[in-house]
Amino acid sequence: MVHMSRHHSHPHNQGLTLIELLVAVTILALLSGLLLSSYLQYSRFQALQSASSATAEWLAGIRKRAMQQNQACSITVSPGNITLQAASDNACGTIPALDLSTISTGSATIGLCYHNSDPIQANSVSATCGNNSSNSSATLTFSPRGTNQRNAVFEFFSGTEPARTCTLVIQPNGIIRYGTIRNGSCQTNS
Repeated sequence: MVHMSRHHSHPHNQGLTLIELLVAVTILALLSGLLLSSYLQYSRFQALQSASSATAEWLAGIRKRAMQQNQACSITVSPGNITLQAASDNACGTIPALDLSTISTGSATIGLCYHNSDPIQANSVSATCGNNSSNSSATLTFSPRGTNQRNAVFEFFSGTEPARTCTLVIQPNGIIRYGTIRNGSCQTNS
């Protein structure tokens, strides 16, 4: 007599167990959180770069106007409300204001620190922007030759983060550069 053994095979469940599903959902949630964080950080940096670039372009226009009109053009920098506008003693006529708060993108809000400094290297300046920075207004003047008497440093930040981008007006020539803040100084590309 041949004894045949029968193997009972249990069909394997083709679906996911609850634990596998929870692990998959957790991994997706972590990845989504990382992607969202990266996107928000990128969005803030783009807004800061836009503010720095727009400031450099606006200042270059004021400098050009001073040379074309052979007049001293003075502007007031108001870090508290993030604007640059014609100063009360401006001799160049009407200058449209630059409102940097309109450059904000998404959840990125831009903050501005401004200070003058003694002579600096053309490609680097110490960054001093922070929560304790002064928000008082200051004046920057371009002479009829397009020169300025002191270095002007504009630093841009978002929220409570330290400043990440900058614009420089370098004395005495009035050269305008913008860049990023690395290792505590404003690094420009020239």
